[in-house]
Amino acid sequence: METLHSIGVSENDIDRLKAAGLLLFVQDNEIPQSYVTLSRKALVGLQEIAAAYAQESTQLTINIDSKEIQSLKASSDKVFRKYQ
Repeated sequence: METLHSIGVSENDIDRLKAAGLLLFVQDNEIPQSYVTLSRKALVGLQEIAAAYAQESTQLTINIDSKEIQSLKASSDKVFRKYQ
């Protein structure tokens, strides 16, 4: 969860991704040893997010800027809406 927060993903974003089944093996601190499962549909969505992200040749770094975060969020939201 700390990794998601460190790149600017909010609690609402995390809740939306959890609800859509788009988080794989992300430990939920509210419930110890609880992990979110991944459906086939969510797997396809994550693969499309990864492919779109790779095409932009953007890399996550410690010094990531807000434009890159907004681009990542926009790509994720687009795929999220497609598979919602």
